Amino acid sequence: LQLGRGLAVLGKKVLVIRGDLRRGTDSIGLSQILAGSADLSDCIRPAKHPGLFMLPPGKQPEDPAELLSGDALPGLLEELRQEYDWVLIDTPPLSQRIDGMIISACCDGALLVLRQGAVSLPDARRCLSRLKRSGTRLLGAVLTHAPTPMEDSNL
Repeated sequence: LQLGRGLAVLGKKVLVIRGDLRRGTDSIGLSQILAGSADLSDCIRPAKHPGLFMLPPGKQPEDPAELLSGDALPGLLEELRQEYDWVLIDTPPLSQRIDGMIISACCDGALLVLRQGAVSLPDARRCLSRLKRSGTRLLGAVLTHAPTPMEDSNL
């Protein structure tokens, strides 16, 4: 979400998609769009920041991986590319589910986000290897929850 805010501050029109369908909500969203039971325009919501929009995961489907593997996701992303300067998809952890790999195969690139202390070096390497094998273009990596120099100082 921070990346989306930053891009919106620069004047870009940004959509952040909550792509973890296993963490469904009570509202309609991505899963209903992919299933064909909701329209895109009914699901996208403006965020508090100008230029930033959100697409919730929607209600949890019976089989998220199967829904993501269908023909609807690539078409949806193509449509969104025409409307937004940036489309960011927050996926489930690559180390836990296949869903993130399915989504990344439909994207222009992936940014690997690693939380310090939560991901081991071997797990991070496995995630990188999976992305490379899938042909996903790796745009970079971000380490979150890392201490800053000020947090480590005695000031």
